[in-house]
Amino acid sequence: MKNAPATFQRMVNCIVADIEGCEAYVDDLIVYSQTWEQHIGQLRHLFKKLSQAKLTVNLVKSEFCQANVVYLGHVVGQGKVKPIKAKVEAIEKFPTPKTRKELQRFLGMAGYYRKFCQNFSDVASPLTNLLAKNVKYVWSEETENGFNKIKAILISEPVLIAPDFQKQFKLAIDASDIGCGGVLMQVGEDGIDHPISYFSKKFDKHQRNYSTIEKECLALILALEHFDVYLGTTVTQCLSSQIITP
Repeated sequence: MKNAPATFQRMVNCIVADIEGCEAYVDDLIVYSQTWEQHIGQLRHLFKKLSQAKLTVNLVKSEFCQANVVYLGHVVGQGKVKPIKAKVEAIEKFPTPKTRKELQRFLGMAGYYRKFCQNFSDVASPLTNLLAKNVKYVWSEETENGFNKIKAILISEPVLIAPDFQKQFKLAIDASDIGCGGVLMQVGEDGIDHPISYFSKKFDKHQRNYSTIEKECLALILALEHFDVYLGTTVTQCLSSQIITP
């Protein structure tokens, strides 16, 4: 029974594999199209495949022909991706954590939307430091500032653009003594670079001893690995081998 979700996911992946513009996360299906005719064709194809697999669709939980849909905690549509307002409000109203468990719960909620937050690891570092072993749980002014800053970023209604694989991607990275971060961007119709997703990672203890140029280099490699689904494995492997190999 423990393997049931993975088995079901594999089955659904096989069903939708040849349907363009259709993705699945366990039993949640999403179909996206450029035109109305294309959309109707994709839905017909999907329903036929589901019928052949003896699967049914819950119409009560389904939405058809929408400009925007809620999918996996995000509002997706019209080339934009936004966090769900109700989830952000829950984070905004979250009280000051008084225990490690409450802090872990807050970081779990906020961390789900970390791709909307620039340098999330740096901002959250005062909070994550409290979760380290042999560290006494003391809520300080620094942790309070980090706590409020995460809330402020999310309630500012951050918006990401959907990637266009026909356009060139741009990747900007940076590194500090605490960690590294990056942002994947594309030029919008207005000629301005818009973020697709943010990445950040807190450095390990030994990584903090790297020189500045080594930290910048590590930031580039980690960002390429993180955005591998957009940039492709070839670039990542080539760059990694050239930099890491003595």
